[in-house]
Amino acid sequence: MQNDLEELKKTNVMKSMVTMPFLQARHSVTPFPRMRNFVLDAGWQGRNCTLINIPFEVDVTASREFIEKYKKERGESLSFTTFILLCYVKTIDENRLFHSLRRGRRLVDFESIDLCVIIEKEVEGALQPVYYIIRDSNKKSFFEIQEEVRRADRLPFEEMFPRDALRFFTKYPKIFRRIGMRLIKSLPNLKKQFQGTACITSMGMMGSGVAYTIPVITMTSSLSVGCIARKPAIVNGKIEEREIIHMNLSLDHDIVDAAPGMRFITRLKELIEGCYSLPL
Repeated sequence: MQNDLEELKKTNVMKSMVTMPFLQARHSVTPFPRMRNFVLDAGWQGRNCTLINIPFEVDVTASREFIEKYKKERGESLSFTTFILLCYVKTIDENRLFHSLRRGRRLVDFESIDLCVIIEKEVEGALQPVYYIIRDSNKKSFFEIQEEVRRADRLPFEEMFPRDALRFFTKYPKIFRRIGMRLIKSLPNLKKQFQGTACITSMGMMGSGVAYTIPVITMTSSLSVGCIARKPAIVNGKIEEREIIHMNLSLDHDIVDAAPGMRFITRLKELIEGCYSLPL
């Protein structure tokens, strides 16, 4: 009898809670996109990495002026993102540790740098990040990579994302997906095939002013390209207004330390400020 009374009280309490005004607010309900599992699983894998994040700034005034001049003289536009991408790939090529993958007590250094580029796509009616891998990025020219990135940007999600990966993220339960992600991380050849060996993401075109991106990554190194802002700087002893881009280098601390990271950034800045890879 006492138990029945308690159950009745609980029922009445629940009924009164359901009728509370704040629970009756007007709202709409939409299905959670299945392909968001890709983002959830990548975030889960990235949170298991010990990350170092190093925000920094680079003067891109010279490179931006070069690109603008090139367009006026030849009527052809050059991709600023491709320029930054190639500077990053060149720096990795000179510092191979930054794309090495760990297998137990060994590091695997692949000859080719398979660069994972994050591109925003419409998936199941919503925008979300999707990866595209540029194979052998350290062996391709500026125009080859520019065309490849532009083509990937135009492709619909269904044509860009591998079918097997699509099935993996949309059909398999979380427990099996997480086992698969662990397997990919432990086997460098699989990781290279499905995730690449380094990563770059650019979100500067989405905003303006000072903005950095601190991502959750699964790579040994990842470059996040933020916004460009105009700032005063000292050039040849004079104060000038310059275009400054804000970036962040993320590193897996299990493999790379902060001191090599700073040397990596110094070299990357030299290449960007020296307009490396821009066609003459």
